[in-house]
Amino acid sequence: MMLRRLFLSLPILLATSLCGAACDDGSVPGAFPFSSEAAAASFLTSLQRAISREDNTAVADLVQFPLRTALGGKSVQLRRSQLLANFDEVFTQKVTAAILAARFRSANDYRCVFWNDQGIMLGDGEVWLNEADDKIKIITVNND
Repeated sequence: MMLRRLFLSLPILLATSLCGAACDDGSVPGAFPFSSEAAAASFLTSLQRAISREDNTAVADLVQFPLRTALGGKSVQLRRSQLLANFDEVFTQKVTAAILAARFRSANDYRCVFWNDQGIMLGDGEVWLNEADDKIKIITVNND
């Protein structure tokens, strides 16, 4: 059990070190792409909670399907069942670290988050979020 906790804390430690390098470039995102800053903050909190708890089903609930990602080095679009069957290959430690490192409270209070007209990017593009029908969802996971 102790070893598992240590293993689970590694992505958080990695996220902290990755984030410092990846997010401190001084760039400021443009116009906020979503209708609600509060919804974006809430979404990120829900995503981080699901990742921390290793609740793959809860993470899948936050995905827009088909999900654009890579499996076996090839670009694919996954249905929900395919994501759940290949979850650890899609949500790698690097992807998980980027999610856990992201901080967003408002368009003026963010870290390891960038946005443009394509949506919100976590980390160095490991995860992209977008909004449709007033719901924020994960649209792309770049895991290679």
